[in-house]
Amino acid sequence: MPESPLWLVMQGRLGDARRVLNKTSNSLEEAHGTATYLKYPNAPKATTYGGN
Repeated sequence: MPESPLWLVMQGRLGDARRVLNKTSNSLEEAHGTATYLKYPNAPKATTYGGN
């Protein structure tokens, strides 16, 4: 069974978690956001607003 990104983060292996997420995410931005969330799950989420 491969190591999950969450398990890797919990072991202090954020770089390895990001490598897995880079391979499995739709974009690098999504991978970075997921890695950040896994490391800091209680941090406020960034919000972007479209429009004029």
